[in-house]
Amino acid sequence: MRTTRKVLGLAAIVAVTIVGFLGLAGQQTTAKEPIRKFEMQTVEAAIEKFGIQVEQPKQIPFDVKASLGTVGELPDGVKILQMDYIGEKDWVTVEVIPKNVIWLPSEEYEIVTVNLNGHDAQYMDNDAVQMLLWSDGHLTHLLTVGGTKRTVEEILDIANSFAFDK
Repeated sequence: MRTTRKVLGLAAIVAVTIVGFLGLAGQQTTAKEPIRKFEMQTVEAAIEKFGIQVEQPKQIPFDVKASLGTVGELPDGVKILQMDYIGEKDWVTVEVIPKNVIWLPSEEYEIVTVNLNGHDAQYMDNDAVQMLLWSDGHLTHLLTVGGTKRTVEEILDIANSFAFDK
């Protein structure tokens, strides 16, 4: 029970952290207002509720102790899928939004364009988390990695395990 509360608490912190870091633009999508209708469930149940089939990461560089999913709604009514993979000290979160989203430029963080399976993706490291944002034309994915500092190549390996058709 204590481990479950710890994991759920960490998942809630992860969700709030992600929403806080999403300085997004594109068709009026922003993170200034909180996601509504937040309910944790299994990743598989969340994907089903999201209504669009998405892939899960096949490579995560730590032992996953728990995985949780949720489907929320942005203030403009767009659904957002969040999949959390939680380890002892590390975590990976994947968010999927069914629209094109971009990061707003920031003076605080450098955003670097990197190659992800032949497509452009934006990488950002703010010393708290590392993030990778990309779009496949229909869905925007935001991969966030926390805990142990990873190389850009390790972040790309995680993303490559489920991004784009190979």
